[in-house]
Amino acid sequence: MEKGRIFNPEKEIKELKWFKSKKGSPGVWIKDMLTGKENNQVTVRFVRVEISGQIIPHTHDVMEVFYILEGEGEVIMGKDKKICKSGTCLIVPARVKHSLKNIRDIPVLLLCVFTPPLKG
Repeated sequence: MEKGRIFNPEKEIKELKWFKSKKGSPGVWIKDMLTGKENNQVTVRFVRVEISGQIIPHTHDVMEVFYILEGEGEVIMGKDKKICKSGTCLIVPARVKHSLKNIRDIPVLLLCVFTPPLKG
């Protein structure tokens, strides 16, 4: 990836495939834009949480920054619980337990960045 990439929503992003969360989160789908297979600095992905879906409580060994593009959810980060809507940016340090539950009647769409990149 020496030259970089430009992701256009009508083409490159649309062509990426959604896959079901491997961590058992109900109604959660992932679309990777950049992974640790392509670089050693960052993972970038979209995450979609369907109506009544939930990203179950979990941790990572890396920092995660996620931005809510659409929808609204109940977010738990550590001991804090908040209702967060589109336009909210959350910064989750490594090893801090976090989750998100969709509380509205539209999917929640997140743009997530992990650094260093997720393994596997």
